[in-house]
Amino acid sequence: MATVIFEGMKSKPRPKCPWYGFGKAGGSPCPLFMDTHGNQCPWHDFHDACPCEMEMRGETPDAAICELAVRGVLKLDLSSITVFADECNGHPTQADHWSDYVMSDKCPRPTIELR
Repeated sequence: MATVIFEGMKSKPRPKCPWYGFGKAGGSPCPLFMDTHGNQCPWHDFHDACPCEMEMRGETPDAAICELAVRGVLKLDLSSITVFADECNGHPTQADHWSDYVMSDKCPRPTIELR
């Protein structure tokens, strides 16, 4: 799989959660996370189209403190997950690279609070 270089790409503001707005397609052991342009979370075990639980509770999405995200990351090897994000112009990237980018200061954040 090609690894996308994030330097100089056109990026959209994202909350501090690399999984916010992604849906899961394909099963284990190699799922695909697809950009859904919404507030979907791919870490729900039984439902493929569930919204972000933190946002539903009125909290700002943050993967570092989200129980679902932390549990999901511990359960699967991120390098086995393929992410298709709008920023990558249709090119796949590994979830670990995507996570590093979204959690970094290089990723723009929304100017209004997500709630």
